[in-house]
Amino acid sequence: MQEAEDKKSANAVVIGRSNIVGKSVSLLLQRRDSTVTMCHSRSRNLPELCRRAGLITPHRRGVGPMTITMLLRNTLDAWCQRMGAA
Repeated sequence: MQEAEDKKSANAVVIGRSNIVGKSVSLLLQRRDSTVTMCHSRSRNLPELCRRAGLITPHRRGVGPMTITMLLRNTLDAWCQRMGAA
């Protein structure tokens, strides 16, 4: 429970604006009352924005498999819709 309390009122910087990871993480942090800044490859002053956030948590190579899983899921859903299957 202590970890959840640490995120309340925090200034969070999310680098990456993908629908699967970046936007989802942003929404989760906002639900914990964090102030969230979304950044991407063309964001200006990225190092300065990151310094304002304090704690840095690099990804642990977990983004790739989730992206692939969601791509396959969306492909299957599209195929099912095209074939008229539910």
